[in-house]
Amino acid sequence: MTNATLFYATQVSLDGYMEAPGHDIGWTEPDAELHAYMNEMERSAQLSLFGRRLYELMESFWPSADEAPGAPDEVVEFARIWRETPKVVFSSTLERVTGNARLVRGDAAEEVAKIKRETKGTINVGGAHLAASLLRAGLLDELEAIVYPVVLGAGTPLLPELTDRVKLRHVATRTFESGVVSVRYRVDGR
Repeated sequence: MTNATLFYATQVSLDGYMEAPGHDIGWTEPDAELHAYMNEMERSAQLSLFGRRLYELMESFWPSADEAPGAPDEVVEFARIWRETPKVVFSSTLERVTGNARLVRGDAAEEVAKIKRETKGTINVGGAHLAASLLRAGLLDELEAIVYPVVLGAGTPLLPELTDRVKLRHVATRTFESGVVSVRYRVDGR
């Protein structure tokens, strides 16, 4: 069996922040075209890995987002995809997770290495701190920065606490009507 591809995609400002101060992500509101693209990314995953904070954020909205009156088709679709995709949540503080999520309290790198060996296809990574730790451990295969035409000046970096240089190879670029540009890279040597 071939190891799964571990993939991290996130929305980011031009100056490299995925959150503004105070964990503000209000500037990342995707239009229908971008949302459809992100739905396809989520649909292609066999499994999603989450850090605690992003899991809590997603869990607070997506399980019932498709029930909101007037919810756009792409939101309805993403909510269904999100509910159906199996999840592993890494946290030492969460008490429990819901639905088809599994909570892991141990070493994330060790558990993810095992999951990669046992899974085919794509595994999505959600959460900047989790993604950075998996990149440091040599487990992350691909990264995609969905760059919004905004400068935040401060916030949470795309890959916090990363101290070593990581060489990347360009895979693809896509420009959306909204001015958002998605740039995908593969970790060199993978």
